[in-house]
Amino acid sequence: MDFSPLTVTEALASKSYEKIAHICDHLLLQAAAEGVAYEDNWPYYSIHLLAHIYVDDIEAFAFIISWFCLLGHCR
Repeated sequence: MDFSPLTVTEALASKSYEKIAHICDHLLLQAAAEGVAYEDNWPYYSIHLLAHIYVDDIEAFAFIISWFCLLGHCR
């Protein structure tokens, strides 16, 4: 599966929130695995969280928020 920003845009246009959550999860894991400094500017943070809310995946939503807070992004 392609996880490019264009794919995220296409998923948003089709209102496929489960697909958006899946794409964002994989993008985040891919960035972490490659050692990319994505923490300071994760461009999909809001979209990522909203997608998990829309598909009623509150556990993933809570995990992402707590993880970002541990990184010092919650103020």
